[in-house]
Amino acid sequence: VGFLKMVVMEDLTAQSINKEVGKSVKNTASVITDGYTGYAKLKEKIAHHEIVVEPNKTKSEKVFPWVNRSISNAKKVLLGIHHNCVNQQYVQNYLDEFCYKFNRRYFGDRLSDRLLIAALETTWYK
Repeated sequence: VGFLKMVVMEDLTAQSINKEVGKSVKNTASVITDGYTGYAKLKEKIAHHEIVVEPNKTKSEKVFPWVNRSISNAKKVLLGIHHNCVNQQYVQNYLDEFCYKFNRRYFGDRLSDRLLIAALETTWYK
């Protein structure tokens, strides 16, 4: 598993998805997606786009294991820890926190150093 990033989006049109992919993914990247039609124009933004359609849920879990697990865990955080009392205005902040923890789960002893650097470089409020 590489780097996890989650973004709150107004809609899931191809135009919106391409806009976010353009911000977050290098144009030389290879991306594997499911058959959702909103991904149809990803080739405009990235070098290689592979579409994998698996009607069998068991097989799709083998292709995209961390995608489903990450989304499920993020939902559990929002619904469980925050007791479903999340203000829409702050959903992106909660997702950023979830991704921060996920991306640093193997940092071990270096975690406090990375936390200090991130705190000094990031503005989390608007």
